[in-house]
Amino acid sequence: MPGFTCCVPYCYNNNKRDRHLRFYRLPADTEERKIWVDNIGRAGKKGKFSRFEPTIGHRVCSEHFEGGKKTYTIRRPTVFRYKTEKVTQSRRTLIKQTLHVTESVMSENAKTDVGHHDDHSYSSPHSDMEDLLKSVKEKSGIILEMEDKLCDIQKELSETTQHLKQCQTDLEQTKKKAEENDVWEERYKDLQKKLEEEKKKENTFSMESLKEKPEAIKFYTGFSSYAEFKNFHDFLSPDISDMYCWDSNYHDKDTPRGKYTCSLDSEDELLLVLTRLRVGLLEEDLAFRMGVGVATVSRICRTYFELMHFRFRQLPIWPSKEIVEATMPQCFKEEYPSTRVILDCTELFIESPSGYIAQSETYSTYKSHNTVKGLVGIAPNGFISYVSDLAPWHMSDKEMTELSGLVDLMDEGDSVMADQGFLIDEYLAKRKVKLNIPPFIGSQGQLSPAEEEETRRIARLRIHVERVIGKIKNYRLLNYVFPNSMASDLNKIWVICCYLVNLCTEPLLSE
Repeated sequence: MPGFTCCVPYCYNNNKRDRHLRFYRLPADTEERKIWVDNIGRAGKKGKFSRFEPTIGHRVCSEHFEGGKKTYTIRRPTVFRYKTEKVTQSRRTLIKQTLHVTESVMSENAKTDVGHHDDHSYSSPHSDMEDLLKSVKEKSGIILEMEDKLCDIQKELSETTQHLKQCQTDLEQTKKKAEENDVWEERYKDLQKKLEEEKKKENTFSMESLKEKPEAIKFYTGFSSYAEFKNFHDFLSPDISDMYCWDSNYHDKDTPRGKYTCSLDSEDELLLVLTRLRVGLLEEDLAFRMGVGVATVSRICRTYFELMHFRFRQLPIWPSKEIVEATMPQCFKEEYPSTRVILDCTELFIESPSGYIAQSETYSTYKSHNTVKGLVGIAPNGFISYVSDLAPWHMSDKEMTELSGLVDLMDEGDSVMADQGFLIDEYLAKRKVKLNIPPFIGSQGQLSPAEEEETRRIARLRIHVERVIGKIKNYRLLNYVFPNSMASDLNKIWVICCYLVNLCTEPLLSE
Protein backbone atom coordinates (compact mmCIF):
# COMPACT_ATOMS: atom_id res chain seq x y z
CA MET A 1 0.00 0.00 0.00
CA PRO A 2 1.52 3.39 -0.92
CA GLY A 3 2.06 6.00 1.73
CA PHE A 4 3.62 5.75 5.18
CA THR A 5 3.20 2.76 7.52
CA CYS A 6 3.85 3.09 11.25
CA CYS A 7 7.33 1.76 12.12
CA VAL A 8 6.28 0.52 15.60
CA PRO A 9 6.52 -3.31 15.80
CA TYR A 10 3.19 -5.09 15.16
CA CYS A 11 1.48 -1.79 14.20
CA TYR A 12 0.39 -1.72 10.57
CA ASN A 13 -1.46 1.62 10.47
CA ASN A 14 -1.06 3.38 7.11
CA ASN A 15 -1.71 7.02 6.32
CA LYS A 16 -3.57 6.12 3.12
CA ARG A 17 -5.91 3.70 4.85
CA ASP A 18 -6.12 5.21 8.33
CA ARG A 19 -6.78 8.81 7.47
CA HIS A 20 -8.09 9.60 10.94
CA LEU A 21 -4.58 9.13 12.33
CA ARG A 22 -1.58 11.40 12.17
CA PHE A 23 1.93 10.21 11.34
CA TYR A 24 4.98 11.92 12.85
CA ARG A 25 8.63 11.88 11.75
CA LEU A 26 11.23 10.79 14.26
CA PRO A 27 13.10 13.79 15.73
CA ALA A 28 16.21 15.10 13.99
CA ASP A 29 17.93 15.59 17.35
CA THR A 30 20.13 12.51 18.04
CA GLU A 31 19.33 12.15 21.74
CA GLU A 32 15.59 12.68 21.29
CA ARG A 33 15.50 10.24 18.38
CA LYS A 34 17.29 7.57 20.49
CA ILE A 35 14.60 7.98 23.19
CA TRP A 36 11.89 7.44 20.56
CA VAL A 37 13.63 4.32 19.22
CA ASP A 38 13.94 2.92 22.76
CA ASN A 39 10.27 3.70 23.48
CA ILE A 40 8.91 1.98 20.38
CA GLY A 41 11.00 -1.12 21.09
CA ARG A 42 13.30 -1.07 18.11
CA ALA A 43 16.62 -0.70 19.89
CA GLY A 44 17.26 -4.42 20.44
CA LYS A 45 20.75 -5.90 20.27
CA LYS A 46 19.63 -8.83 18.12
CA GLY A 47 16.63 -10.22 16.36
CA LYS A 48 14.13 -8.80 13.94
CA PHE A 49 14.38 -5.16 14.99
CA SER A 50 18.12 -4.86 15.75
CA ARG A 51 20.31 -2.14 14.23
CA PHE A 52 17.27 0.04 13.41
CA GLU A 53 18.30 3.33 11.81
CA PRO A 54 15.36 5.72 11.19
CA THR A 55 15.18 7.42 7.81
CA ILE A 56 13.09 10.27 6.44
CA GLY A 57 10.46 7.72 5.40
CA HIS A 58 9.82 6.30 8.89
CA ARG A 59 6.73 7.50 10.79
CA VAL A 60 5.10 6.84 14.16
CA CYS A 61 1.29 7.03 14.18
CA SER A 62 -0.70 9.03 16.72
CA GLU A 63 -2.10 5.85 18.39
CA HIS A 64 1.15 5.59 20.34
CA PHE A 65 0.76 9.00 22.02
CA GLU A 66 -1.36 9.60 25.09
CA GLY A 67 -4.56 11.33 24.07
CA GLY A 68 -4.21 10.13 20.48
CA LYS A 69 -1.91 12.88 19.20
CA LYS A 70 1.44 14.56 19.72
CA THR A 71 1.24 17.82 21.66
CA TYR A 72 3.61 20.31 23.20
CA THR A 73 3.54 18.41 26.53
CA ILE A 74 3.20 14.89 25.09
CA ARG A 75 6.13 14.70 22.69
CA ARG A 76 7.16 11.04 22.93
CA PRO A 77 5.33 7.79 22.05
CA THR A 78 4.44 5.80 25.17
CA VAL A 79 1.32 3.79 24.23
CA PHE A 80 1.96 0.34 22.72
CA ARG A 81 -0.37 -2.66 22.35
CA TYR A 82 1.89 -5.43 21.04
CA LYS A 83 0.11 -8.42 19.44
CA THR A 84 1.17 -11.86 20.65
CA GLU A 85 1.40 -14.58 18.02
CA LYS A 86 -0.80 -17.64 18.65
CA VAL A 87 0.85 -20.99 17.94
CA THR A 88 -1.82 -23.35 16.70
CA GLN A 89 -1.46 -27.00 15.77
CA SER A 90 -1.81 -27.50 12.05
CA ARG A 91 -4.89 -29.25 10.74
CA ARG A 92 -2.75 -31.70 8.77
CA THR A 93 -1.08 -32.93 11.98
CA LEU A 94 -4.46 -33.45 13.65
CA ILE A 95 -5.68 -35.44 10.67
CA LYS A 96 -2.59 -37.65 10.76
CA GLN A 97 -3.06 -38.26 14.48
CA THR A 98 -6.74 -39.12 13.94
CA LEU A 99 -5.88 -41.59 11.17
CA HIS A 100 -3.23 -43.18 13.36
CA VAL A 101 -5.72 -43.66 16.23
CA THR A 102 -8.34 -45.09 13.86
CA GLU A 103 -5.90 -47.60 12.40
CA SER A 104 -4.89 -48.66 15.90
CA VAL A 105 -8.51 -49.24 16.92
CA MET A 106 -9.25 -51.23 13.77
CA SER A 107 -6.16 -53.36 14.33
CA GLU A 108 -7.25 -54.14 17.88
CA ASN A 109 -10.76 -55.05 16.68
CA ALA A 110 -9.30 -57.41 14.10
CA LYS A 111 -7.18 -59.12 16.71
CA THR A 112 -10.22 -59.49 18.99
CA ASP A 113 -12.27 -61.07 16.18
CA VAL A 114 -9.54 -63.59 15.38
CA GLY A 115 -9.18 -64.54 19.00
CA HIS A 116 -12.92 -64.96 19.34
CA HIS A 117 -13.16 -67.45 16.50
CA ASP A 118 -10.13 -69.36 17.66
CA ASP A 119 -11.55 -69.76 21.15
CA HIS A 120 -14.85 -71.33 19.92
CA SER A 121 -14.08 -74.55 18.07
CA TYR A 122 -17.76 -75.38 17.87
CA SER A 123 -18.53 -72.49 15.48
CA SER A 124 -19.86 -73.65 12.16
CA PRO A 125 -19.28 -72.20 8.70
CA HIS A 126 -22.96 -71.22 8.52
CA SER A 127 -22.82 -69.00 11.56
CA ASP A 128 -19.60 -67.51 10.30
CA MET A 129 -21.29 -66.60 7.04
CA GLU A 130 -24.22 -64.98 8.81
CA ASP A 131 -21.92 -62.95 10.96
CA LEU A 132 -19.92 -61.96 7.92
CA LEU A 133 -23.03 -60.85 6.00
CA LYS A 134 -24.26 -58.93 8.99
CA SER A 135 -20.90 -57.25 9.34
CA VAL A 136 -20.79 -56.44 5.62
CA LYS A 137 -24.27 -54.96 5.82
CA GLU A 138 -23.28 -52.77 8.73
CA LYS A 139 -20.08 -51.73 7.00
CA SER A 140 -22.00 -50.99 3.81
CA GLY A 141 -24.28 -48.61 5.71
CA ILE A 142 -21.29 -46.88 7.15
CA ILE A 143 -19.68 -46.67 3.71
CA LEU A 144 -22.87 -45.20 2.20
CA GLU A 145 -23.06 -42.69 5.01
CA MET A 146 -19.41 -41.77 4.47
CA GLU A 147 -20.02 -41.50 0.73
CA ASP A 148 -22.89 -39.07 1.38
CA LYS A 149 -20.67 -37.03 3.66
CA LEU A 150 -17.89 -37.18 1.08
CA CYS A 151 -20.29 -35.90 -1.58
CA ASP A 152 -21.31 -33.06 0.69
CA ILE A 153 -17.67 -32.29 1.39
CA GLN A 154 -16.83 -32.42 -2.31
CA LYS A 155 -19.76 -30.14 -3.07
CA GLU A 156 -18.69 -27.75 -0.35
CA LEU A 157 -15.10 -27.95 -1.60
CA SER A 158 -16.27 -27.22 -5.13
CA GLU A 159 -18.26 -24.22 -3.94
CA THR A 160 -15.28 -23.05 -1.89
CA THR A 161 -13.01 -23.50 -4.90
CA GLN A 162 -15.38 -21.48 -7.07
CA HIS A 163 -15.60 -18.81 -4.39
CA LEU A 164 -11.80 -18.78 -4.12
CA LYS A 165 -11.48 -18.41 -7.88
CA GLN A 166 -13.98 -15.57 -7.79
CA CYS A 167 -12.03 -13.95 -4.96
CA GLN A 168 -8.82 -14.31 -6.94
CA THR A 169 -10.52 -12.73 -9.95
CA ASP A 170 -11.84 -9.91 -7.80
CA LEU A 171 -8.40 -9.49 -6.24
CA GLU A 172 -6.75 -9.23 -9.65
CA GLN A 173 -9.36 -6.71 -10.74
CA THR A 174 -8.84 -4.77 -7.52
CA LYS A 175 -5.08 -4.78 -8.04
CA LYS A 176 -5.57 -3.61 -11.59
CA LYS A 177 -7.89 -0.84 -10.45
CA ALA A 178 -5.43 0.08 -7.70
CA GLU A 179 -2.67 0.36 -10.29
CA GLU A 180 -4.95 2.45 -12.46
CA ASN A 181 -5.78 4.59 -9.45
CA ASP A 182 -2.06 5.08 -8.80
CA VAL A 183 -1.61 6.17 -12.40
CA TRP A 184 -4.57 8.54 -12.16
CA GLU A 185 -3.30 9.82 -8.84
CA GLU A 186 0.06 10.65 -10.43
CA ARG A 187 -1.73 12.34 -13.30
CA TYR A 188 -3.87 14.24 -10.83
CA LYS A 189 -0.79 15.43 -8.98
CA ASP A 190 0.83 16.53 -12.23
CA LEU A 191 -2.30 18.39 -13.29
CA GLN A 192 -2.62 19.91 -9.83
CA LYS A 193 0.98 21.10 -10.03
CA LYS A 194 0.42 22.56 -13.49
CA LEU A 195 -2.77 24.23 -12.27
CA GLU A 196 -0.93 25.79 -9.36
CA GLU A 197 1.77 27.02 -11.72
CA GLU A 198 -0.86 28.52 -14.01
CA LYS A 199 -2.62 30.14 -11.06
CA LYS A 200 0.71 31.49 -9.93
CA LYS A 201 1.26 32.97 -13.37
CA GLU A 202 -2.23 34.44 -13.35
CA ASN A 203 -1.71 35.85 -9.88
CA THR A 204 -1.14 39.57 -10.28
CA PHE A 205 1.20 39.68 -7.33
CA SER A 206 4.06 37.23 -7.54
CA MET A 207 7.58 37.55 -8.81
CA GLU A 208 6.72 35.13 -11.61
CA SER A 209 4.10 37.57 -12.91
CA LEU A 210 6.37 40.61 -12.47
CA LYS A 211 9.54 39.24 -14.10
CA GLU A 212 8.91 40.95 -17.42
CA LYS A 213 7.56 44.17 -15.88
CA PRO A 214 10.51 46.32 -14.74
CA GLU A 215 8.24 49.27 -13.95
CA ALA A 216 6.21 47.13 -11.53
CA ILE A 217 9.38 45.69 -9.98
CA LYS A 218 10.72 49.22 -9.49
CA PHE A 219 7.46 50.33 -7.87
CA TYR A 220 7.13 47.40 -5.46
CA THR A 221 10.77 46.68 -4.60
CA GLY A 222 12.87 49.70 -5.58
CA PHE A 223 15.07 47.58 -7.87
CA SER A 224 15.17 48.57 -11.55
CA SER A 225 14.89 45.06 -12.98
CA TYR A 226 14.37 41.42 -12.12
CA ALA A 227 18.11 40.84 -12.56
CA GLU A 228 18.89 43.31 -9.75
CA PHE A 229 16.19 41.77 -7.57
CA LYS A 230 17.61 38.29 -8.27
CA ASN A 231 21.12 39.44 -7.34
CA PHE A 232 19.82 40.69 -3.99
CA HIS A 233 17.90 37.45 -3.48
CA ASP A 234 21.07 35.46 -4.20
CA PHE A 235 22.93 37.64 -1.69
CA LEU A 236 20.48 36.54 1.02
CA SER A 237 19.75 32.99 -0.17
CA PRO A 238 22.72 31.25 1.55
CA ASP A 239 21.20 32.25 4.90
CA ILE A 240 17.53 31.70 4.07
CA SER A 241 17.76 27.94 4.63
CA ASP A 242 19.43 28.53 8.00
CA MET A 243 17.08 31.27 9.20
CA TYR A 244 15.27 31.09 12.50
CA CYS A 245 11.63 32.05 12.82
CA TRP A 246 10.84 35.37 14.53
CA ASP A 247 7.27 36.00 15.58
CA SER A 248 5.93 39.25 17.00
CA ASN A 249 3.38 37.27 19.03
CA TYR A 250 6.06 35.23 20.74
CA HIS A 251 6.45 35.90 24.47
CA ASP A 252 10.13 36.81 24.04
CA LYS A 253 10.33 39.05 20.99
CA ASP A 254 14.12 39.08 21.01
CA THR A 255 14.42 35.29 20.81
CA PRO A 256 13.68 33.14 17.73
CA ARG A 257 11.01 30.45 18.02
CA GLY A 258 12.86 27.83 16.01
CA LYS A 259 13.94 26.82 12.51
CA TYR A 260 12.26 28.82 9.76
CA THR A 261 10.22 27.05 7.10
CA CYS A 262 9.23 28.88 3.94
CA SER A 263 5.50 29.54 3.54
CA LEU A 264 5.94 30.82 -0.03
CA ASP A 265 8.62 30.64 -2.68
CA SER A 266 11.66 32.50 -1.32
CA GLU A 267 11.48 35.07 -4.14
CA ASP A 268 7.84 35.77 -3.33
CA GLU A 269 8.66 36.09 0.36
CA LEU A 270 11.35 38.65 -0.44
CA LEU A 271 8.92 40.45 -2.75
CA LEU A 272 6.41 40.56 0.11
CA VAL A 273 8.95 42.07 2.53
CA LEU A 274 10.27 44.66 0.07
CA THR A 275 6.70 45.66 -0.84
CA ARG A 276 5.92 46.11 2.84
CA LEU A 277 8.90 48.48 3.10
CA ARG A 278 8.66 50.23 -0.26
CA VAL A 279 4.91 50.69 -0.69
CA GLY A 280 3.91 50.47 2.96
CA LEU A 281 1.06 48.03 2.33
CA LEU A 282 -0.72 46.74 5.40
CA GLU A 283 -0.17 43.14 6.42
CA GLU A 284 -3.85 42.40 5.73
CA ASP A 285 -3.44 43.68 2.16
CA LEU A 286 -0.33 41.59 1.57
CA ALA A 287 -2.03 38.52 3.05
CA PHE A 288 -4.90 38.92 0.57
CA ARG A 289 -2.56 39.46 -2.38
CA MET A 290 -0.34 36.50 -1.53
CA GLY A 291 -3.11 34.13 -0.47
CA VAL A 292 -1.72 33.53 3.02
CA GLY A 293 -2.74 34.44 6.56
CA VAL A 294 -1.99 37.75 8.26
CA ALA A 295 0.05 35.93 10.91
CA THR A 296 2.13 34.35 8.14
CA VAL A 297 2.84 37.78 6.62
CA SER A 298 3.89 39.10 10.04
CA ARG A 299 6.16 36.09 10.61
CA ILE A 300 7.79 36.42 7.17
CA CYS A 301 8.40 40.16 7.57
CA ARG A 302 9.87 39.92 11.03
CA THR A 303 12.13 37.02 10.09
CA TYR A 304 13.44 38.76 6.97
CA PHE A 305 13.92 42.03 8.89
CA GLU A 306 16.17 40.14 11.27
CA LEU A 307 18.13 38.51 8.43
CA MET A 308 18.53 41.65 6.28
CA HIS A 309 19.58 43.81 9.22
CA PHE A 310 22.17 41.24 10.24
CA ARG A 311 23.60 40.91 6.72
CA PHE A 312 23.62 44.66 6.03
CA ARG A 313 25.41 45.51 9.25
CA GLN A 314 28.21 43.17 8.16
CA LEU A 315 28.83 45.22 5.00
CA PRO A 316 31.51 47.95 5.22
CA ILE A 317 30.02 51.10 3.65
CA TRP A 318 32.50 53.75 4.85
CA PRO A 319 34.59 54.55 1.73
CA SER A 320 38.27 55.36 1.81
CA LYS A 321 39.48 58.89 1.16
CA GLU A 322 40.79 57.83 -2.24
CA ILE A 323 37.38 56.50 -3.30
CA VAL A 324 35.64 59.67 -2.08
CA GLU A 325 38.01 61.87 -4.08
CA ALA A 326 37.78 59.66 -7.18
CA THR A 327 33.96 59.73 -7.20
CA MET A 328 33.47 63.34 -6.06
CA PRO A 329 31.11 65.37 -8.30
CA GLN A 330 32.51 68.47 -9.97
CA CYS A 331 30.42 70.86 -7.87
CA PHE A 332 32.09 69.62 -4.68
CA LYS A 333 35.54 69.65 -6.25
CA GLU A 334 35.13 73.33 -7.08
CA GLU A 335 33.64 74.51 -3.77
CA TYR A 336 34.59 72.07 -0.96
CA PRO A 337 37.07 69.51 -2.31
CA SER A 338 38.07 68.21 1.15
CA THR A 339 34.52 67.12 2.02
CA ARG A 340 34.52 63.56 3.36
CA VAL A 341 30.92 63.30 4.53
CA ILE A 342 27.72 65.36 4.81
CA LEU A 343 25.77 64.79 8.02
CA ASP A 344 22.05 65.08 8.54
CA CYS A 345 19.39 63.74 10.90
CA THR A 346 15.89 62.66 9.96
CA GLU A 347 12.92 61.93 12.22
CA LEU A 348 10.39 59.10 12.31
CA PHE A 349 7.00 59.27 14.00
CA ILE A 350 6.18 56.70 16.69
CA GLU A 351 3.19 55.92 18.85
CA SER A 352 3.38 57.46 22.30
CA PRO A 353 5.28 55.01 24.55
CA SER A 354 3.61 53.70 27.68
CA GLY A 355 6.43 54.84 29.99
CA TYR A 356 6.53 58.46 31.14
CA ILE A 357 10.31 58.75 30.73
CA ALA A 358 10.16 57.39 27.18
CA GLN A 359 7.32 59.78 26.41
CA SER A 360 9.28 62.81 27.54
CA GLU A 361 12.47 61.73 25.74
CA THR A 362 10.72 61.14 22.42
CA TYR A 363 8.23 64.03 22.34
CA SER A 364 9.16 66.67 19.78
CA THR A 365 7.81 70.14 20.46
CA TYR A 366 8.72 71.09 16.90
CA LYS A 367 6.71 68.21 15.39
CA SER A 368 4.14 68.06 18.24
CA HIS A 369 4.54 64.30 18.17
CA ASN A 370 6.61 61.50 19.66
CA THR A 371 9.57 60.92 17.37
CA VAL A 372 12.90 59.16 17.09
CA LYS A 373 15.72 60.23 14.81
CA GLY A 374 18.61 58.69 12.97
CA LEU A 375 21.95 60.14 11.89
CA VAL A 376 22.94 59.65 8.26
CA GLY A 377 26.36 60.25 6.74
CA ILE A 378 26.39 60.84 2.99
CA ALA A 379 29.44 60.91 0.73
CA PRO A 380 29.67 63.76 -1.83
CA ASN A 381 28.56 61.39 -4.59
CA GLY A 382 25.28 60.64 -2.77
CA PHE A 383 26.30 57.24 -1.40
CA ILE A 384 25.14 56.64 2.19
CA SER A 385 28.38 55.99 4.03
CA TYR A 386 27.12 55.88 7.61
CA VAL A 387 23.82 54.92 9.29
CA SER A 388 23.35 55.25 13.03
CA ASP A 389 20.87 53.41 15.19
CA LEU A 390 17.77 55.38 16.09
CA ALA A 391 17.81 57.61 19.17
CA PRO A 392 15.13 59.55 21.09
CA TRP A 393 14.31 63.00 19.73
CA HIS A 394 15.60 64.57 22.95
CA MET A 395 19.21 63.59 22.07
CA SER A 396 20.98 66.46 20.31
CA ASP A 397 22.66 66.18 16.92
CA LYS A 398 25.98 66.95 18.58
CA GLU A 399 25.57 64.13 21.10
CA MET A 400 24.54 61.66 18.40
CA THR A 401 27.62 62.55 16.34
CA GLU A 402 29.96 62.15 19.29
CA LEU A 403 28.43 58.77 20.20
CA SER A 404 28.63 57.58 16.60
CA GLY A 405 32.43 57.55 16.54
CA LEU A 406 32.47 59.11 13.06
CA VAL A 407 35.47 61.28 13.83
CA ASP A 408 37.57 58.15 14.34
CA LEU A 409 36.91 57.19 10.71
CA MET A 410 38.22 60.45 9.26
CA ASP A 411 41.70 61.56 8.28
CA GLU A 412 43.53 64.76 9.03
CA GLY A 413 42.56 67.49 6.58
CA ASP A 414 39.06 66.16 5.92
CA SER A 415 36.02 68.38 6.26
CA VAL A 416 32.45 67.69 7.32
CA MET A 417 29.42 69.51 5.93
CA ALA A 418 26.31 69.85 8.11
CA ASP A 419 23.55 72.26 9.03
CA GLN A 420 23.56 74.71 11.92
CA GLY A 421 22.34 72.13 14.46
CA PHE A 422 25.64 70.26 14.39
CA LEU A 423 27.80 72.24 16.82
CA ILE A 424 30.67 69.80 16.63
CA ASP A 425 33.55 72.00 15.51
CA GLU A 426 35.46 71.49 18.78
CA TYR A 427 34.86 67.75 18.61
CA LEU A 428 36.18 67.58 15.04
CA ALA A 429 39.12 69.87 15.77
CA LYS A 430 40.67 67.16 17.95
CA ARG A 431 41.22 65.15 14.76
CA LYS A 432 42.11 68.27 12.72
CA VAL A 433 38.89 67.94 10.75
CA LYS A 434 37.09 71.08 9.55
CA LEU A 435 33.35 71.74 9.91
CA ASN A 436 31.48 73.54 7.10
CA ILE A 437 28.08 74.81 8.24
CA PRO A 438 26.00 77.84 7.20
CA PRO A 439 27.07 80.98 9.11
CA PHE A 440 25.01 82.17 12.08
CA ILE A 441 23.43 85.63 12.13
CA GLY A 442 25.67 87.74 14.29
CA SER A 443 24.89 90.59 16.65
CA GLN A 444 24.24 92.89 13.71
CA GLY A 445 21.12 90.87 12.85
CA GLN A 446 22.17 90.05 9.31
CA LEU A 447 24.80 88.17 7.34
CA SER A 448 27.67 89.78 5.53
CA PRO A 449 27.85 89.38 1.73
CA ALA A 450 30.58 86.76 2.09
CA GLU A 451 28.50 84.83 4.65
CA GLU A 452 25.45 85.00 2.40
CA GLU A 453 27.49 83.61 -0.49
CA GLU A 454 28.81 80.78 1.67
CA THR A 455 25.29 80.00 2.88
CA ARG A 456 24.10 79.76 -0.73
CA ARG A 457 27.01 77.51 -1.71
CA ILE A 458 26.37 75.14 1.19
CA ALA A 459 22.63 75.14 0.56
CA ARG A 460 23.22 74.40 -3.13
CA LEU A 461 25.36 71.39 -2.28
CA ARG A 462 23.07 70.16 0.49
CA ILE A 463 20.35 69.70 -2.11
CA HIS A 464 22.03 66.37 -2.85
CA VAL A 465 21.62 65.43 0.81
CA GLU A 466 17.92 66.28 0.68
CA ARG A 467 17.60 64.05 -2.38
CA VAL A 468 19.13 61.12 -0.53
CA ILE A 469 16.90 61.69 2.51
CA GLY A 470 13.97 61.80 0.11
CA LYS A 471 15.03 58.45 -1.36
CA ILE A 472 15.09 56.98 2.14
CA LYS A 473 11.59 58.32 2.78
CA ASN A 474 10.47 56.76 -0.52
CA TYR A 475 10.22 53.61 1.56
CA ARG A 476 6.74 54.59 2.66
CA LEU A 477 6.69 52.41 5.74
CA LEU A 478 9.01 55.01 7.32
CA ASN A 479 6.38 57.71 6.75
CA TYR A 480 3.79 56.04 8.97
CA VAL A 481 3.40 56.33 12.72
CA PHE A 482 5.08 53.20 14.04
CA PRO A 483 2.91 51.43 16.64
CA ASN A 484 4.41 50.22 19.89
CA SER A 485 3.92 46.64 18.65
CA MET A 486 6.65 47.30 16.05
CA ALA A 487 9.09 48.91 18.47
CA SER A 488 11.50 45.98 18.27
CA ASP A 489 11.52 46.15 14.45
CA LEU A 490 11.75 49.93 13.99
CA ASN A 491 15.52 50.27 14.15
CA LYS A 492 16.02 47.28 11.83
CA ILE A 493 13.58 48.75 9.30
CA TRP A 494 15.40 52.11 9.42
CA VAL A 495 18.81 50.53 8.77
CA ILE A 496 17.46 48.24 6.03
CA CYS A 497 15.83 51.12 4.12
CA CYS A 498 19.06 53.17 4.23
CA TYR A 499 21.11 50.28 2.87
CA LEU A 500 18.51 49.53 0.19
CA VAL A 501 18.89 53.10 -1.09
CA ASN A 502 22.54 52.33 -1.79
CA LEU A 503 21.61 49.12 -3.62
CA CYS A 504 18.78 50.60 -5.69
CA THR A 505 20.24 53.98 -6.77
CA GLU A 506 23.32 55.12 -8.62
CA PRO A 507 25.81 57.66 -7.21
CA LEU A 508 26.02 61.28 -8.44
CA LEU A 509 29.31 61.26 -10.29
CA SER A 510 28.88 64.12 -12.75
CA GLU A 511 26.61 66.68 -11.12
